[in-house]
Amino acid sequence: MYVQLCTYQGIQKATISSIGAALASGHDLESSGISVIPCGGKSNVFTAAAVFISFRIPTYCVWHSDENTAQAVGPCEKCKRPLDKASNPSENRRLLRLLGLPEEDWPSHIKEKSACFKMDRETVVKAEIGEDLFERILGEEMTRFDIRKRDHALKNPKVVSAVTASASRSGKTSPSLDLIVKHVLAMKD
Repeated sequence: MYVQLCTYQGIQKATISSIGAALASGHDLESSGISVIPCGGKSNVFTAAAVFISFRIPTYCVWHSDENTAQAVGPCEKCKRPLDKASNPSENRRLLRLLGLPEEDWPSHIKEKSACFKMDRETVVKAEIGEDLFERILGEEMTRFDIRKRDHALKNPKVVSAVTASASRSGKTSPSLDLIVKHVLAMKD
């Protein structure tokens, strides 16, 4: 049996966090028959999940509700063009409806078939592990892997796995990532 893990916004921190957390806890998702599918946006998560679900393929969706971008940013100070990054909650509602969950504008949950964060997952993981410890370990791993750009490091599953594992050895974990991995692996059984 295959399980599809559909994630928001391409090969980015959400996808890498899931892979990294699984690796840190000793699980290789791909070897377990679990495909991680970066979808490139909430509407694409919806489309991919709808297709997989219609074929009765177990599917776990991960996205963030973009509550922090719910308000328009305003005009550019230089050119005065609108910098409207306002998020549309209708995409959240569509995903929740597809997954059989109660609709709301800005969801935040970790459930058996989906996880949604009000903020990006890096912010959540940093808060769970502790910002100072997260930043220290990330810096050490960037040096060890010879990665100079922070964003590149956060997109590398080996780095994220090392950060998660090192934090765990220091007695700090990310309960949200651990729970997502647990739910995804349970779908396999």
